[in-house]
Amino acid sequence: MKKASYQSVNDVRLIDAGLRAKRLRAQLAVTYAASTQIIEAMRKLREGIPLPDRHSTAQITCRDVDD
Repeated sequence: MKKASYQSVNDVRLIDAGLRAKRLRAQLAVTYAASTQIIEAMRKLREGIPLPDRHSTAQITCRDVDD
């Protein structure tokens, strides 16, 4: 006959804390991925905004836009 096993209150707390930490790490991974995508999008947007004291030498023709 096997011995009955039991978990102490402290073990249960540690297991619960581990599960909560695992969920938080998963949320952090999703948040980190989303924030890096937002940062990259903002950088691309900033590259596309013309600065007032800079003059671009490249001209866009209507033909380039229509293609």
